[in-house]
Amino acid sequence: MRGLPAAFAVAAAILLAPALPVRAEQGAAAQFSDFALTRPEESAPGDTITLNATRAPLWSNEAELVAQPLPSADFSGTVTLDWSGLGEGDVAGLAVYHDHDHWLSIQVERIEPADLIAVRLHEGPGGVTAGRLVFTTALGGTFERKVRLRIDGEDGRARLLFAQRHGLWQILAEDVPLPFTDEARPELALFATDGADPAPPSN
Repeated sequence: MRGLPAAFAVAAAILLAPALPVRAEQGAAAQFSDFALTRPEESAPGDTITLNATRAPLWSNEAELVAQPLPSADFSGTVTLDWSGLGEGDVAGLAVYHDHDHWLSIQVERIEPADLIAVRLHEGPGGVTAGRLVFTTALGGTFERKVRLRIDGEDGRARLLFAQRHGLWQILAEDVPLPFTDEARPELALFATDGADPAPPSN
């Protein structure tokens, strides 16, 4: 699924309508709230989106996303992720997405014995299908399976941050190149993948 229903607000921020359903192929689900593409000084709304994890990852042509176009090259995108409904091996997060070959994500990866938060970059055809790992760290139990995710873009580079629900932002990676040209029209997207990535399609 791509995009939003008609009932969403367009103002200084691009916001999502509440309780947006996304077709599920599997039972695991990620809960997203406060999804906003805003100016940095503006606050996000309190709406909640349930995104059911599917077997189509970001590098698949069939990736199911909830997304909004970036209005400019300079942006700040945030979301709160509750990953308690996901199973081992599942992945969910926030991405700047152009197509299945060009994207940058900050994501929670449910890999026992620790839940991880990771930044992954896919810069074009070939390479690591699941995205090159830029940085990763463990999410401690104090997060209670809820984390705020943020991507700031400026001058073709990105800073990716995370925070506890009421904590200060921590930089996970910065000065990461956005994987597309100035002519591209990327989106800020939410995604959730069920289980381990399937094998890439054969050409």
